[in-house]
Amino acid sequence: TVEFMAFGDFGDDSANELAVSTLVKGMGPDFLLFLGDILYPDGTQALVEDRLLKYYDQYVPGLSYPIWGNHDLETDEGDGYGAALASVYPDILALNSDKFYYQFTKGDAKIVQVEFFMLNSGYSDADPREADGITAASVQGLWLQAALAASTADWKIVCLHRPPWTSDITHNPGSSAMRWPFKTWGADLLLCGHGHNYERLLVGGLPIIVSGLGGATKRAFVSPAVMGSQFRYWSKYGALKVTATADRLQCVFFDIDRNMIDNVTYTK
Repeated sequence: TVEFMAFGDFGDDSANELAVSTLVKGMGPDFLLFLGDILYPDGTQALVEDRLLKYYDQYVPGLSYPIWGNHDLETDEGDGYGAALASVYPDILALNSDKFYYQFTKGDAKIVQVEFFMLNSGYSDADPREADGITAASVQGLWLQAALAASTADWKIVCLHRPPWTSDITHNPGSSAMRWPFKTWGADLLLCGHGHNYERLLVGGLPIIVSGLGGATKRAFVSPAVMGSQFRYWSKYGALKVTATADRLQCVFFDIDRNMIDNVTYTK
């Protein structure tokens, strides 16, 4: 199997972040996906590194894969927006010519292989702070389309911070700029942050999971929820655990007390 945990919206150096990191490390995943907004409040390079090492030392940098959230793109220390987080992950930048979007593969092609496509969804729709753009027709969008088409992995997972659809009370109904034809291009699953809650959606046949209970202030949902929303939760902090085999992708959300809150399996 390929086994990992995915969550975002943390880094406030709080008891909540400690509880999530204890949960995550106690489950012993192979690696972590950080789904953006890795530091609250926005900080310097030294602060980003200190906080990540404090809570996720054995996974940073070699066994964790970040995407840049809006807060990660907010601070410019003179090296450009997003440079503070980038400084902790030089090997990540090397994957795609120093860009904030990239791809990587885990697993054995003879057993199960999962390919991850990590996007930069930008600071906002109006202010992307991504030179290659954040629309489907942008340089970044065309890169994803080509990369998905070329992939031979059993599972193709796309990760972005600002979800195209969300029932989060602050960010609903989601980023219209990021409503790309992911399913048509070949994606099997979207993993997102930004919403400070957990939500599972199915939009146009594409599964979308928002896992944003990493430690920042929790947020409720609008009512009614956006179309396609299948499950919503925001009572306790937690993280998503994903286990992949050649024909099954199991996604389980655990709260910090190790209660199984949601459990869904996608099959080929």
